[in-house]
Amino acid sequence: MAKPADEAQRFLAAVAASPYLWHSIDIRVMAVYIDGAWQNIATRCYLDPRSMGQVERFSHLPATEYLSCWQSILSVRSLPAVLNSVAEGMLQIKNVDVHYLSEVDSPTRERASYSNASYYFSLLSSQSRKVYPPWSAHGLIMSGPQIDDLLRRVPLSRSELDNSIRALKHPYDGLDGLAKDVLGFIEPLQSGRSATFEIFAPLQGRFKPEECRLDQGVLSLSILTDSITFSKHCNVGFVATEAGAAPVSDTVELHSEKWISSGSQYLFKGERPMAASRVTLFLRTASAIADTLTLVDISAEEQNARITAYQVFDPDLDLFRSSLKPARSGAGDFERAVGRLLHFWGFNVDVLAGSSRLGDAVDVIGYAYPLPAVLAVECTLGSIGAGGKLGKLVARTTQIRQALPGYEVIGVIVTALRRSDVSKGELSAASADGLAVLTQEDLEQLLEFLSTGKSLSHLLELIRSKVPSMGALDRWIGQ
Repeated sequence: MAKPADEAQRFLAAVAASPYLWHSIDIRVMAVYIDGAWQNIATRCYLDPRSMGQVERFSHLPATEYLSCWQSILSVRSLPAVLNSVAEGMLQIKNVDVHYLSEVDSPTRERASYSNASYYFSLLSSQSRKVYPPWSAHGLIMSGPQIDDLLRRVPLSRSELDNSIRALKHPYDGLDGLAKDVLGFIEPLQSGRSATFEIFAPLQGRFKPEECRLDQGVLSLSILTDSITFSKHCNVGFVATEAGAAPVSDTVELHSEKWISSGSQYLFKGERPMAASRVTLFLRTASAIADTLTLVDISAEEQNARITAYQVFDPDLDLFRSSLKPARSGAGDFERAVGRLLHFWGFNVDVLAGSSRLGDAVDVIGYAYPLPAVLAVECTLGSIGAGGKLGKLVARTTQIRQALPGYEVIGVIVTALRRSDVSKGELSAASADGLAVLTQEDLEQLLEFLSTGKSLSHLLELIRSKVPSMGALDRWIGQ
């Protein structure tokens, strides 16, 4: 088992490799009062590129007899002292001593301090579960006893603690609400979870994959950051490959004049020649990789392998085309054909239609990996509003969006009808709910575009454009 001090040193070393990136520590603590002392339930700290005076502060954090929350903003120079205090078992915040004890009844602090610690690096583009999804981040976590064991020592029950917070003049929705809205947890404080101290050093930059492309020998880059400091100290490394040639690797410097302010964020846009059919990009600063992205120039490929393999069994795509026609297709065939069309385009597709045990699911889910976008698709041979399809799709899209924070989730209703056969009222409803509508003409266009070498990002742009505009519905349906 790693010692907290050793793991803390690894975290400090990672932060020290980029000392210019962070200037403040935002500390947020939730604790319960047990036997005359405040015991940590959850603490989260965020290193911030801004000065102490620029970091947002919470007002009216709850302070009750048995549960309280605090926030403290410190200089990043205080980081070693903060980690040392927690490792020793007590951190003073707002003139209050908060204990980090693995054994509340232990007679010595040395035995009682948190004994589990782990340093890690969470990469934004990794497909594994992320504790901190907004950005890539160095992280350190120290864990203590189970929260349930601590709460059992409080005179109030969990529900009474929750309601005491909800009853305040400035309420939060119980412990789970505090964990989410103040500390930044993704999930509620579930049974069996340990009390933790967590600290993140985020690398606040990422590619905008929907705006990056490799097209006919030109690499287009789009990069977003929340930190002007990050923009001054990052670059892009790449390795480019072409069939029959040795790979080429190099670094692209991101000139400061290409960064433009966009509200509280900064955006880089630029192009450069790239004679390759495939390129893998690495957005990086001195201490770590902030993001990765692989782009493929479909126009440079001789064939679409997915279609070529399918055509072994359907050489002229006649069966496939007929499955997209309402007069010649059953509902199941149509749903599978829509999924196959997305598959041909490069989506990773899961067809859920036809499973009786998944009756509440969408018909098709399309994953635009490596782009952080997901299509939630509902199919119909007829009216897009029949049987409450639009309302159900909105609800299912919302559920997927909540399960995948950081992803763009697009609700799509696909009908086998011609555009002129879709009612204006149904299109208005789809528009109000932000749903894209694909008709028979759109399916034909998507099939035609497969031979033009357009990329997955082009398809996403097309689908986004299919959310009906309220001001142009008459033109949309050709009336």
